Amino acid sequence: MKKLILILFCITLFLPLSPYVLSAQETAAEETAVTDEDDDEDEDLDETPRRITFARQKFDFGNKIGVGFDNNLIGTADILTKEIVIDLNEWGDRIRDDGLNFNVHVDAGIFFNFLNMNLGSGVWTFGFFAGADGDVNLNLSKSLFTLITEGNVDKSMRSTSGEITAAGGVFANVGITTSAKYGRLRLGVKPSLFSPIVFIPRSGIKYQLDTEDSISLSTSGEISIYCPITEDGFDINEMRFGFDLGLESEFTIFPFLDVGGGISNIPIVPAAMKNRIRYSMSEVNLDISGSDLMNGKEIEMPEFGLSDPVYDSEKLNIFRPLRFDFYANVKLLRFDLISMTLTPSVGFSVAINDSKGYFNFGFDTYTTLLKELFKIRLGTTYQESIWNHRLGFGFNFRAFELGLDASLRSSSFAGSFSARGFGLKLGINFGW
Repeated sequence: MKKLILILFCITLFLPLSPYVLSAQETAAEETAVTDEDDDEDEDLDETPRRITFARQKFDFGNKIGVGFDNNLIGTADILTKEIVIDLNEWGDRIRDDGLNFNVHVDAGIFFNFLNMNLGSGVWTFGFFAGADGDVNLNLSKSLFTLITEGNVDKSMRSTSGEITAAGGVFANVGITTSAKYGRLRLGVKPSLFSPIVFIPRSGIKYQLDTEDSISLSTSGEISIYCPITEDGFDINEMRFGFDLGLESEFTIFPFLDVGGGISNIPIVPAAMKNRIRYSMSEVNLDISGSDLMNGKEIEMPEFGLSDPVYDSEKLNIFRPLRFDFYANVKLLRFDLISMTLTPSVGFSVAINDSKGYFNFGFDTYTTLLKELFKIRLGTTYQESIWNHRLGFGFNFRAFELGLDASLRSSSFAGSFSARGFGLKLGINFGW
């Protein structure tokens, strides 16, 4: 079983998939359009003529690959310039109270779906998926930047402490999807197995810098990384699997309005990881007196950096982040040549391992042209403290669909418009 999941994960790293199969909110408009057309029970609800579209009706399969990164300090305008100017005061103003954040996001996967199967009085969809996704965050506290930009003239700044922290995880996953539509109601369930490829419980290295009478620096703490890697390299036997569940529902209130919601990664069985890699700051013994500096005495600076990795075993039960989402599909236009759907959404996430919660929301515009031959998606989301402004294009010929999704992202709203982070997702779908 472990070898099968590893093979599926490797496949996802080399094959792209349409960015239009991304989440419950994003697929809801497309799935509703298809089932509304095929479900005769809703003809009294929607008297519009049957639409002829390029949407796949029987089956589809494909794959995707996407990456994203961002920070809240440096944008491309600061780098792509004739003369790079480092303004420490401006940097100090840019850094918020939560410090400097650097985030990385990955998303890759494959899927296969059987669509619109008439079973009894319902219309069913069955599917299979495998992939990997996750986020990793690195944070440096604001106090260090304040010291660099303002110096230690203020007595309150002559003793500075802070922390370098890391958190997050990337998970391989494999599972099935099932959904059924009865009249106006659609219900779905998604059980899945998952295994951490990399998981970093929120941990960090603390530092204390004193500049009262002399310059002294001390460090403590460590960063732990759980992954199936030992001193001898990758070991598939170190992979540990957990089990979680996803649920979703959607209800058509009016022909132009659907409302729905979903719960993702409901924890059932944790992945009990054991293999751990620990990093700490190399031992620092720095103590420089003011008289030595004034007299020009040669000072031997210690080496800074992370220590060599320490491999050990410490059991940790790991869950994927639990997510709750609620949305509405407002269908402004529904014609053969053009259709447009607005999707506002709201929700929250819970990082179970770190006992940390996030408030999420978004607004998405999905437009199709020429009987869904062309697709355009424009939207903004704020999810798990990351702003994401994206623009996506799709070229759909039913048997073959190619998609591209690009985005600007950052943990600060202003930074998201200053090109301090980017995302890109590529994909291809097949079917009929």
